[in-house]
Amino acid sequence: MLVHGEHLIELFYADSQHFDIEGKLLVQRDQRKQQTKSTWSSSSSSSSSSVIRRYQVCLCRLRGNILLVADICSSTKLIDLRTLNVIILKNFDINLCEESNQFEFCIRLNPKNSHFTERYYFNFTSRNERDQWIQCIYLVSSPFLRSFKQALYEDLVRKQEANIEWNESLENVNTISTLNLEKDIFILVKCDNLRLGGCIEPLVYINVYCRRKYIDQLWQSLGKTELIESRSPQFKCGISLPAYPHSLIELKFELRTVIERRFDTSHLIAFAYFHLNGHFNHSSNCKFNHHRLKVISVGSNKVVGLLSFQVHKRSNDIKKSLSLDNLTCLNKSIISLAKSTSNLVMDRTADPNGSNKKTNKIFDNTISKRFVFKPFIHCQDLIIEESMSESKYAFLIPQTLLNLYAQDEEKIIAMIMQSIRDNFLLARNFFDPFLQLHWKLLQTFKDSWSQIENFKLTRSFRPSTFKKDQFLQFVPVNFHKQVCHAFDDKRSSSIEFFTCGAYTCHHLGFEQSGMKSLTTSKKECHQVTECWRFMKHLFTILHCESYIMENINKIAQIECKEFELKKVEPIYKSICILSTKLIDIISNFEVEELLSYLNATSGGKFNIFDDEFQLEPIELVYLNIKACVVAINFKLSQNPISKEDLDSCNRKLKGAIDSLRKISFACYLGSISQLTKEQIDSLYKLRFRHLSISSQTLTSNIIFIMNQVDRKNFIRDVHRTGNIIIQHEVLLSCISDEMGMLEDMSYSLEELSNYVTVLFTIDSEQDGSSVSPIIETFGDQIRLKFRLNPKEMDFVTTEFECKIISLMFNIGVNEQASIAEKFGMNTFQNELNSASFQKLKQFIMKYHGNDDRMNILLNQLKHEMSLSISKNIKVLQLVRKIVRHIGGICVTCCKSAKDRTGMSVTLEEVRFFFHLFKLDKGVNESLFQEMLDTLRRDGVRIENVLKNIGARKYAFNRLQLLTYPKLFRPPTGTYATLET
Repeated sequence: MLVHGEHLIELFYADSQHFDIEGKLLVQRDQRKQQTKSTWSSSSSSSSSSVIRRYQVCLCRLRGNILLVADICSSTKLIDLRTLNVIILKNFDINLCEESNQFEFCIRLNPKNSHFTERYYFNFTSRNERDQWIQCIYLVSSPFLRSFKQALYEDLVRKQEANIEWNESLENVNTISTLNLEKDIFILVKCDNLRLGGCIEPLVYINVYCRRKYIDQLWQSLGKTELIESRSPQFKCGISLPAYPHSLIELKFELRTVIERRFDTSHLIAFAYFHLNGHFNHSSNCKFNHHRLKVISVGSNKVVGLLSFQVHKRSNDIKKSLSLDNLTCLNKSIISLAKSTSNLVMDRTADPNGSNKKTNKIFDNTISKRFVFKPFIHCQDLIIEESMSESKYAFLIPQTLLNLYAQDEEKIIAMIMQSIRDNFLLARNFFDPFLQLHWKLLQTFKDSWSQIENFKLTRSFRPSTFKKDQFLQFVPVNFHKQVCHAFDDKRSSSIEFFTCGAYTCHHLGFEQSGMKSLTTSKKECHQVTECWRFMKHLFTILHCESYIMENINKIAQIECKEFELKKVEPIYKSICILSTKLIDIISNFEVEELLSYLNATSGGKFNIFDDEFQLEPIELVYLNIKACVVAINFKLSQNPISKEDLDSCNRKLKGAIDSLRKISFACYLGSISQLTKEQIDSLYKLRFRHLSISSQTLTSNIIFIMNQVDRKNFIRDVHRTGNIIIQHEVLLSCISDEMGMLEDMSYSLEELSNYVTVLFTIDSEQDGSSVSPIIETFGDQIRLKFRLNPKEMDFVTTEFECKIISLMFNIGVNEQASIAEKFGMNTFQNELNSASFQKLKQFIMKYHGNDDRMNILLNQLKHEMSLSISKNIKVLQLVRKIVRHIGGICVTCCKSAKDRTGMSVTLEEVRFFFHLFKLDKGVNESLFQEMLDTLRRDGVRIENVLKNIGARKYAFNRLQLLTYPKLFRPPTGTYATLET
């Protein structure tokens, strides 16, 4: 509605920090007769396609449920406050206007007692900007608030039930890692149901003071707890108490709320006092009764909540366990205390796969933890051991790939320089844009290699806080291997996980979405992608030519006397395969079109158009290559074979490939010369994004295979099927930046399946000690050559090749996923899941068609995918079961492989534990939740968080968690709002 008033003008001109989001948008206001909700969506879409809207540039600012919209005068560029509109977002709908326009949505206001509805159409320059506005507006909508209220109620009920057994859980909290070992006595603090006003969870901590009654007048500060965002915080940081024997001690607890964290600005809101007898210092017990106090507000002296604390004394066993002798191994393997349902256990836990020498060479810096549980119906302890490791290859493989990328750029630069020398009649500035592009790429790859080398000196993996650094875009984020080993006196089994961040390029951002959109649907990028295609053709020709020349040189070194079929046939076979790849790589039509454009652009001065340097027609070049291949195969079939006869084939093949390279280079120049300066910059970004996400994907998948190379069952399955199944469980939403990440990742995994082959060879000269592969590139084609130990893999007699089947099932679980579901933005997720399901189904029907269990699980998965259930994580559970049963590799990914990934991995560990020991979740529901909370609070995933951000806090806030599935919510006190 159009409004006037000084108070609204003052609000409009308030500082930006008071608004949730703001920006210049294209807006159109429309007023129509009231319609029913069922006809609203269809009429909106039909009208949007038939009506041409006239947008006005406006400045829009959103605060809570108030949206301020003011016109910007087109002539003066100033804000016209006479047209200030205030939109009260009380009863409204949001609708995406039409599928053809991805960057537009409409807000429909439906005020009561009115026969008209107001509609505001908003147009954006990017999908990312549109999604941010939709997200902010949706958070104040009625559906979200209703679901939020319901989630709050359910959370309150669950919390009240959990508080009944709080006394026992408080005694078992593991606080040893955060305590001051110089003191024997410490206290643990907890608050319940703080009534501090406001709808946002307070960020609080407690200062603890003490003094001797009748002796000291001043309070002595003992320390403060950690920051926790909760109305019922349970602080894990123990506060040490001084030893005052035979004295009465007064304790003061100050509850403070943080206003601004950066400058440590806090506000005292409540306090509590307690008198404590000092004789507890010399007690033989290590735990004492807990105490409950009333927390009194500073301003009103009203009770605003309850404070509970408990006094502990460290036992000699605990202090002995934490001696310096035991802590010297922290650099290699962190030995940690673990929480049990009955006691604390410490053990030098070994990696379940530690006996494998090769695995130890791949992974290091292992963190291990042990937990002991005693279910209600079991009389013996059940044990879980967790271990999490890093891999040095997460840096070494990207450096190898960077060297290959740099070599490609050096070849292109050499060709450009040679072309400059041959075409001296052309102005130098004709080649400058192309030369600068490849110099920039070459320098980027060399600098990245050097910076990674320096980064390795202080870091053993790429933390999530280093997402946007350019040189680290080739390294997977937060890459780890995790093993869960569950056992008792009778049973023992292990399960493996790989976790890493999404394969994406954070450095370039996602304003234009991800790689999938850039290479398929963006019309304005067509010229850039076409030029990039010709660049890849040129690289393919250069690589194949290099390998062919290398093989021909090998043959030339063989003397005539030793020229035997057994020696030369494998070499010529490789030559023929590489030569066949080059046939029809560029069409005749493309060559004629691009060479004509190049001739016109250069004014006919390019030397390839001179009579002396006239290139052969592309069709004739292909015929010559085919003729050489046929001639080689024929002469190899003759007995005896003649070196002189084959030498003539070699010379003809060299000449044909040389002509093809020159034609391809001219086509590339013709294509890139059509680009503007901005488009050449886009070409740089396109190649950088492609190579960075390909490097991350290749690195991760190479390590996955390296981990399996010495396992007979894995090699036997791959040898039988000719395929390696790698399933990526992804937890990203289909909105804003995460949509771009999802596109990058799906693109890179599709490229991996299409262009990467794996070759397993038997090398009798090797002892199997090396597990790293040889990486061979043929343009966009890559071959990974792994060497098998013949003594271990005696069932493999000859080398064999296989493909990687990359599966990617995505289920968004965060608050952004709720918005994507609300507005029907999950189309891409459904397409990904359906495509992966078809791949999985085809594989199972071909190689496991007689497995009844597989068919049952496959039907269950199909049924779950057909259901319209929000955040259906059961899909991921079924996929994991199927992939593990058929011998595949499972990987869990989210944005940084830290928070959502931690929730998913710990959930699977507990399910694995229950399945192994045949525990019923219904009977042992409390144990199931307790195990989840224990692993998330004290297990290796919280250590992963510490390694990444320097704090044992998952990056969640209370509002976010209420939109997560219940099984994905960490225990209270383990999360905070942090930058990750």
